[in-house]
Amino acid sequence: MSIGHALQKSADFVTKASRWLFLAGNTLMLFLMLLVFLDVVFRRMRLAVQGGMDLMETSFCILCFFSFSFAWVKGDHIRVEILLERASPRFQKGMRLVSIFLGLMIFGSLAFASFRLASASFRHGDTTMDLGLPHGLPQTAMVIGSAWFCLQFVVSLLYELGIIRKPRLYD
Repeated sequence: MSIGHALQKSADFVTKASRWLFLAGNTLMLFLMLLVFLDVVFRRMRLAVQGGMDLMETSFCILCFFSFSFAWVKGDHIRVEILLERASPRFQKGMRLVSIFLGLMIFGSLAFASFRLASASFRHGDTTMDLGLPHGLPQTAMVIGSAWFCLQFVVSLLYELGIIRKPRLYD
């Protein structure tokens, strides 16, 4: 098996796994929407829901970080299309490369920092006030989501440099 073939299979795997993380986040989104709805209804009835905010914060963190890499793959992230469309193809490619390198720096740093934060939280037994959920759970989601996003940036870099073809999403 050639190195190009191995890189392509790895890129396809990373992209498919990004999709599965996204689907896990979407499943959690349904739970989060129900939780927010119930919290609003109970607040209107002047009833306090113990631990609702803990669950919402944890769910939202997991949802966001599990969805970043697939949003990048699909092109659903924030871009200024009106400026990019008018630029030359060479400039567009340069901007994509700059975006990839900035993303690698930012999310690589975030993965490292959130790993240190999560390990310290688990080591010290940090928990939420109401339910006693470990703070390390959303922080671990930050580590997984940020690290996976870095892998997706590497896939994008390999594609931009012409080393691999664009990974197929729905095979």
